[in-house]
Amino acid sequence: MHRPSSEVKLVTPLQIMKIRSAQSQRWMTRAAELEKAEAAFKQSLPPHIRASLKHKRILLFKEMLEAAHYPDKAVADDMASGFNLVGHLELPAGWAPDFRPASISAADLAALSRDGNQQIVRDVASSSSFTEELWQKSMEEVSKGWSEGPFSFDELPEGAIISKRFAIQQGQKVRPIDDLSQSLLNAAFGSEGKIQLHDTETIAAALLLFLRRHKSGLLGKTIDLKSAYRQLPLSSEALEMSFIAVKNPQTGEVQFFRLLCLPFGAVAAVHAFIRVSLALCHLGQTFWLLPWSAFYDDFTLLSTKALSSSSEKSAAFLLDLLGFDFDRDGDKAQPFGSIFRALGVEFNLQDKEGQSFEVANTKERTEELARDLGELASKERICPKAWNKIRGRLHFVAGQLAGRVPKRLMRRISDVVSSPSYWQHEDRAEVSNFLRQLQDYVVESRPRTLRAHTSETLYLFTDASQEGVGGQDMGLGAVLLNQEGRVLAWFGVLLPSPLAVALTSNKQKVINELESLTVLLSFALCKPLLQERHVMSYIDNEAARVTLLRMSSESQALTLLAGACAVLEDQLAMVPWYGRVPSRSNIADKPSRLDFTGLRPDARIPDARVLAQAGDIIRCIQDALRRLDAVLNRMSEMMAASTNAATVAAAALQSMQNVQAFTSAKSGLEGRDLLKILPKPDTFKCDKADDEHSKWHAWWWTFRQYLVAVDPNFDGEIATVERSLNTPVVIMSAEQQARSFQLYALLSALIKGRAFQTVKQISGQQGYEALRMLLLQYQPASRVRSLGILSALTQIKGFNPKEPYLPQILELERAFEQYAIASGEDVPPSLKSALLLRSLSGVMRQHICAALPEDASYSVLREAVLRYERVQFKWGVNNVFAQDSVLLGHRQHHDESTPMEIDRVGKGKYGKPSHGKGSKGKDQKGKGKDGKGKGKGGGKGKPWQAQDWRSNGKGNKGKDPKGGKGKGKGGGKGRLDPDVCGNCGRRGHWKNECWFQPQGRVQQVADDGQQSQALPSSAASTVSQ
Repeated sequence: MHRPSSEVKLVTPLQIMKIRSAQSQRWMTRAAELEKAEAAFKQSLPPHIRASLKHKRILLFKEMLEAAHYPDKAVADDMASGFNLVGHLELPAGWAPDFRPASISAADLAALSRDGNQQIVRDVASSSSFTEELWQKSMEEVSKGWSEGPFSFDELPEGAIISKRFAIQQGQKVRPIDDLSQSLLNAAFGSEGKIQLHDTETIAAALLLFLRRHKSGLLGKTIDLKSAYRQLPLSSEALEMSFIAVKNPQTGEVQFFRLLCLPFGAVAAVHAFIRVSLALCHLGQTFWLLPWSAFYDDFTLLSTKALSSSSEKSAAFLLDLLGFDFDRDGDKAQPFGSIFRALGVEFNLQDKEGQSFEVANTKERTEELARDLGELASKERICPKAWNKIRGRLHFVAGQLAGRVPKRLMRRISDVVSSPSYWQHEDRAEVSNFLRQLQDYVVESRPRTLRAHTSETLYLFTDASQEGVGGQDMGLGAVLLNQEGRVLAWFGVLLPSPLAVALTSNKQKVINELESLTVLLSFALCKPLLQERHVMSYIDNEAARVTLLRMSSESQALTLLAGACAVLEDQLAMVPWYGRVPSRSNIADKPSRLDFTGLRPDARIPDARVLAQAGDIIRCIQDALRRLDAVLNRMSEMMAASTNAATVAAAALQSMQNVQAFTSAKSGLEGRDLLKILPKPDTFKCDKADDEHSKWHAWWWTFRQYLVAVDPNFDGEIATVERSLNTPVVIMSAEQQARSFQLYALLSALIKGRAFQTVKQISGQQGYEALRMLLLQYQPASRVRSLGILSALTQIKGFNPKEPYLPQILELERAFEQYAIASGEDVPPSLKSALLLRSLSGVMRQHICAALPEDASYSVLREAVLRYERVQFKWGVNNVFAQDSVLLGHRQHHDESTPMEIDRVGKGKYGKPSHGKGSKGKDQKGKGKDGKGKGKGGGKGKPWQAQDWRSNGKGNKGKDPKGGKGKGKGGGKGRLDPDVCGNCGRRGHWKNECWFQPQGRVQQVADDGQQSQALPSSAASTVSQ
């Protein structure tokens, strides 16, 4: 936009017209020269591409891009070959990099398409909205050559991919949308370039540039391409995946159309069309000096009044020359004007001085949003989903309005709606009040005003101090400067004692509030100087600065002060910028401490005026806080009354339940009782798709047990959903509907990441339908998944012999169940038995095979494995009685044994204890007690192992198996090789199975594979001898 606007200023309008006329003649002549080549070139194209590009001059388009030195010259060739719907789009020349890989490959897409096609057909068959309109639109596209059909399902080619077509209401018009997300086509597309559109801010910047160079007489208009996406063809490869399903309203059957042009709803189509529209925009700017911008299919054209006719004709000539159709009449073909619309925003250039313009939302958009806000405010309660839907529209509308007040209200609503208290029948009136305020703001707020030549930027420095006994010495200081560094105004005061006492009534340290108060005070005292200015406000308190930016804080006083600043910003039409400045660089620090060195006396704001304004602000804040406390107190009283009433009701209900329980002899915990002891299920969130599928089953099992514990009715209803994954859920009773709502709320709270998008797209808070979609996504009944499960089963590794067998067998059987769900048939019993035998260890497998007949069933084999495990388990004192059992204590008392370390041989005389100080050594990592330090009595730190009985007590010199050295003086614990027997040092068995007993060694058999128990002291002579 810089070059066209600069050229228009440097040369006269007549010269601009001559340049445009010459360019038109040049390219018209060249088009005539290429006419035969164009015809021959189109004959070489596939029929559907040739028909789509019938009126377009591809060779001329390519030559113009070359002459204009446009970076993305390949766009012309891509138009001629058609655009793909899947695959990877390399970085277009001139685009900023933004790598977004495809989620699935083309091969995966083909493998999943069969089951996906069937589901889409079922969805379309069950749909009843906009059926007539969708069928009519689809038939119109066939008549225009944009698609083919209709076809029956049997007429579709092998490997065809089907997408669903649905409709949305846009005012009085119904627009068909092709859902290529459900068919996974969008997931199979990746790109490397970042889409950069010419949005409303681009148009506003261009208008400012024009006004600075042309003073006045600026006009604008928009040019809208007609059926834009349908003007560009698909590639031949994409035709196999461009089928859409539409319900025939006459027969009720689902029929299919094959799109020949870009579908509206494809990610690949967005990239393709933007490449073409940006290329057209570049050609207009380069050759015809058109100051225009491109936003998808909307071109916003600016011009001076003298050149308006030339600009309009030149733009139309370019589009006609290259064969792009656009709206020439109707609402979208408005002439140049000082008020024009673009992208849903209205630009008003009717400033008398020609140095400013206004940006406002269109009347239709404003009225529609205000109506929706009013309807939402009248509801008893709004769900976060409904609020988020309207919040996106509010963000766009608020961007065209002056001030920051809407953002504060929207943030507050988001906080309240998502809080538990709101769903516990509290804070309802507060949300409605905020929504009404937003409604009034949208209707009454003034448009955003932009000026070509803004007045000078002002710099405001503020500071506060709190010192003295009890923090009662409170100073406020501010200095306002212009761009030359000249002081325009300043003040420095010490708050009187009554105001200081009032500020510290609730807490003693209020420096954050004082910092924010100083900013608000400066705005109020310097209104004439700050009017319609850009103000750089510097503050050295980060808490106050962040509160001013966010307009919310945990401190109610800070929130009120920040909100008041935002209101003043709106009233003064100022553009603030809040920055942080170090305290030593803050020139307002000295005035806040009553040091006025270097400040102009004539720019000082009188102290009386400052203190009066400060007193008014402090009183207003205190009144607001008192009213807020009163509201909170009333709410607390209401909550207490509600709690008391609920307590009485609960007591009455409990009495009735006790009577019922007594009469029916029923016992057990109810769902609400279980909620008090059951832990909340973990959140399901994974960063990678593979992790989602692998972790879903365990999470879903836990979550299902939680649901059934809360309400047993969930069990049967969930089983019904699992049996009919391909059929939409139909709720029959009010109780089922209530449980469906509960399930949706739980899924929304516990599921995050990619899976949350699946839940979010389900309308009406239908929890069972959301669950069905999740089960279809993570455990679908498809051949591809069943083959994957069967392949995993055949590659399963053996069970871990150190872990109990029952959980491992249950995990294997869960895989059997998943295969049955996915394939519709059970795993053959012989394969089950073979897989179970394969998972057993060698010794157990030999025992089972020898003990059972060859025709033993899977259940018999399973029971034999578990029985073998039970028989092999060693029962002893330690695993029969608790550690603090009186029976264990009674036994030790009668033994009268004194534990001794028989794993170490002392160096002292026979029968005498060693004098080592074992408790002072470091642990095996060198940091604790009882470690591997050097011991005076016996080996130097390493405990007895299989080889130690031959080592003559030399030990290990204090080193652990990892090489760490201890510095203490005791015997420590070493780490044994898990595959080596701790008794004989051989492999193939463990210590509790060992038959070898070393000579000269007394060792008691351990219970349950634990470390040997110490012998009575009477055995000491046997060891030492």
